[in-house]
Amino acid sequence: KWDENAALDDAAIAGLSATYRLLGGLSVGAFIEGSRPSTLGNYFPAAIFRTGGVSGTTLLYTVSQRVTVLNYGGRAQYGFDLGRYNAYVGIGFGQYTIFPDVQQSNGVASLSDMSWETGAGLGIPLGESSGLRFDARAVHFRKYERWGLNAVAPAAQNTLFPDLQDFPDNVPGPECAASICSMLNWRVVVAFVFYPQRAAR
Repeated sequence: KWDENAALDDAAIAGLSATYRLLGGLSVGAFIEGSRPSTLGNYFPAAIFRTGGVSGTTLLYTVSQRVTVLNYGGRAQYGFDLGRYNAYVGIGFGQYTIFPDVQQSNGVASLSDMSWETGAGLGIPLGESSGLRFDARAVHFRKYERWGLNAVAPAAQNTLFPDLQDFPDNVPGPECAASICSMLNWRVVVAFVFYPQRAAR
């Protein structure tokens, strides 16, 4: 679930991670995950089209675009047993990169900055070498510039009739004030886990 001020529609996430156990319950690893959400057009000025001069017709259109969101970095976690289940808590640091739609942006562009996360999970064994994992994480995006996802060119933006737009309540402005720079996004994952070292025994 994206932060309500991120102007992104909720979407599924796919990713890969690799973990190496150091000692006891401590392990470290790397991850990459991606998503393809759509922007919420009503968070931005609409595109305005006017025909017929002063007495003509004025049309307003909200414009959305599908973007690619990547989040990648490293994690450290500590695991412990809960009977036949195994649980863990962890923290991670990395970077997020958002790629707007190439056609609507008229070129390749990206928004990127640091990300960090905290989370916990529960593993349920299915056999000797496989299991299910339930994972919940709070993922923070630092210096998130929502205005960079605006797909409407400046010359086509509605500046004449802003009161006619159905902006969500309390939408922050385009500036990156200290209170809105960090976006808190929630990730809930159900994963199938395979342990190759156990299968090889």
